[in-house]
Amino acid sequence: MKKILVFVLLFAGIAGAALYVNHSLRLSNTTYYADYLPAETLATISLIDLNGLTDNFPSSPVGQLLEKKTMHSFLNQLGADPGQINSYDEVYDNVAGVMTNPAFRQVFGDDAVVALLAPDLFQLRDDPEAEILRSLLIFGTSAISGPVDSFSRLVGSKEISTVTVDGLDISRIQLDDEEMYGYAENGTLVLAWSTANIVTAVAQKKAGRSLRESASFVTAERFWSGFSSSRQ
Repeated sequence: MKKILVFVLLFAGIAGAALYVNHSLRLSNTTYYADYLPAETLATISLIDLNGLTDNFPSSPVGQLLEKKTMHSFLNQLGADPGQINSYDEVYDNVAGVMTNPAFRQVFGDDAVVALLAPDLFQLRDDPEAEILRSLLIFGTSAISGPVDSFSRLVGSKEISTVTVDGLDISRIQLDDEEMYGYAENGTLVLAWSTANIVTAVAQKKAGRSLRESASFVTAERFWSGFSSSRQ
């Protein structure tokens, strides 16, 4: 489930960027997450209006490109074997299942953001997948109460408890073979595979001098704001 969830958010973010070209979006307070992130953040990928995306995506050019029949033809031309094609179908079905799951739409219905913090290079060399996951932060805004509990049900967790780290109460979500952590404040949901990242994110918001003030982020925000204005 952890891989599917991250894949869904990245997949949806890329799809959202593609749909952005075809639909003029009104930007509101969609960069709130920047206040939680350090200026050294490596990358962020944002999804605006997940509910709208999941409703319109199947008929969009990107959705039609990724549809099974189209991708089967493409993969066959690349010489893919039946096992690889079946693997694609499995991922596609899992993505579709999660994106249309009512709990997922409730938790991330307004927006979702995946941020990649700077990983430890030695850990990255020894165990790339684990270190990349440890370096991720996922943000969402939702009007529902108890977004962490809703998320735990979404990922099929049968156990959720509370741990206190540096005075911050963080929810520990038990997955099949590991733990994930969640924290919510003022309608903002923060998820991570490391309590330290959540504690640091909350402290970063209070301290200021965040990603929002970095030159690269300011440039990107101006570009997308200008692009949106030109499309209206």
